[in-house]
Amino acid sequence: MTLRRLGWGCIISLLMLSGVATGFAQEALTQPIDLDNGYTIALPDDWFAEHSENTAAYYFTSSQGEISGFIIDPVSLRVEVPTVIQSDLENALIEVYNTLISSSRVRSRDVEFLELGGFPAAGYRFEEVFDGTTYEDILFILQFDEGEFGALIFSALPGALDDEDNAALIRRIAATFAPAGQSSISVSNGNSTGESSGLSSAFGSAFGNNSSSQTNTTVSIEPCLVSTNEADTVQLRVGPGFNRAVVLFLPTGDEYDVIGTFTTDAGDEWFQLIKDEVAPESGASELWVLREDVNESGECDSVGDASAPPIVPILSNPPPVTVVPGETTTTNTTAGLIIPTGGVWTLTYNSQGDASCAGTESFHVSQQDISLTPVLTGNLAVSNGGDTFSYYGVIYTRVPGSNNFRGLASFSDGTSNESFATLTSSTSLVGSDIFNVTFDGNPCSATFGFSARLG
Repeated sequence: MTLRRLGWGCIISLLMLSGVATGFAQEALTQPIDLDNGYTIALPDDWFAEHSENTAAYYFTSSQGEISGFIIDPVSLRVEVPTVIQSDLENALIEVYNTLISSSRVRSRDVEFLELGGFPAAGYRFEEVFDGTTYEDILFILQFDEGEFGALIFSALPGALDDEDNAALIRRIAATFAPAGQSSISVSNGNSTGESSGLSSAFGSAFGNNSSSQTNTTVSIEPCLVSTNEADTVQLRVGPGFNRAVVLFLPTGDEYDVIGTFTTDAGDEWFQLIKDEVAPESGASELWVLREDVNESGECDSVGDASAPPIVPILSNPPPVTVVPGETTTTNTTAGLIIPTGGVWTLTYNSQGDASCAGTESFHVSQQDISLTPVLTGNLAVSNGGDTFSYYGVIYTRVPGSNNFRGLASFSDGTSNESFATLTSSTSLVGSDIFNVTFDGNPCSATFGFSARLG
C-alpha cells in the first residue's frame, strides 16, 4: 500500500500541535536504525522509529512530535514506484512525489540538487493540508547507484523546517541514510562530515544555506515562462518550424518553462518546452511553440539557443531490403525487448481518424478526407540490433528500454508527419500517424491508427 493510499495523513497525524521546536542542531545521532534490504540511517536517541505495517516505509518522529517523516530504502522504493529504475535523479523525485504523495505537477525549477553523505541528492519543498492544518514538507531523493534511489520525507508545522537548528539536524539525519557501512557520518556525536553542499538560496535554511558564508555575488535571473488563455489554439510541434508535425495544443491555465530557443531561416522564433511538464503522455521527444503565439513572463531573451531535432526525409520509393533466408528475429529475452522480423510487411490504416484545427474542438475524419492510402505494402529493414527499422522510407528508432518506436518524415510539399509504432510481436505492430493537413484553409493535424503484419 502506497503513502498516497494512506492519504499521506499517517505522517501528519504523528505531529503534535506543540509549536515550533528549536535547539536540535547539536543533538547527537546515537540511534542507528537498520532499515530493510541493507540500508541504515541514524536518529537522535530520543526519537521514535518503527516499520510501517501498511507500507514498505519506516516512519519516525521526534520526541515531542515536532518533526516526523518516512524513510523508504531503494529496494522497497522500486516496488512502490517501479519507474524509478529508468529515471535520472530529477525524474526519480518527480515519479516518487506523483506516485506516493500528490498528482500535482512538480516544476523542474523548484527541484534543488545537493549532496548528502557523499551521495548525489535532489530536494523538493511542498505543503500539505490535513484536518484543516497546513504542514510543510521536504522530500529528499538520494541516488546510491544507477537506478538505486532512496526516499526520505520530513514534515513539520510551518516555520519549523526553516529554524536553523532544525534545518541543521535534518541535513545531518539525511546524510546518514546510506547502504550499511557506507554512512559518512559518525553516529557517536553531533559532528558531521557529509552535510549538503552546492545549494542555491531558493530553498532557505532547511537546505543548508548560510548567507554569511557567501563570498561570491550571484545574479538571479527570472525563468522564462509561457502560457495561453485560448484553448485549442496554440499549436505544439515536434520541432521548430511550420513544416514540423503538430501533436497537440498548449494547455490553458498554467505556465510552462522555456528551456531553449531556435530561430529559423525565415526569422520565426520558437521556444522549446519541457515535454514531461507540458504533456508527459505524449510520444513526442520534444515540444516546441511559436514565440509570438504565447504570453510570456520572465527573462525570455536570456534563454539559450537549442538545436533543432533532425527531420527524417521521406523517399519516393522504399529502399530495397535484403532478407537473409531463414532469418527470423524474435524477442530479446535478456532485455525483454521485441525485435521485428525483416521482410515484406502490410500496413492497414483505420478507416476513421481524429483531427483538430486551430480554435476548434477535435472531430472525426475519414481516409478520403486527407487522401490517405488505406493499405501499404513494402519492405521493412531492421538495423542496429533491432533498435532501428525503416519502412516506406521512414526510419523508426526505439524508445530506450521499451517496444515503442518513433519515426519522423518530411514531404516535398513542406509538410511532415510523426509516426509511433509499438511491436506486439516480432511479426506484428500497432501504431498511429500524425499528419499536418489543411481543412478550409485552416492548419490542422489528423491522427490515424494503423496495424501492420509481416506477409
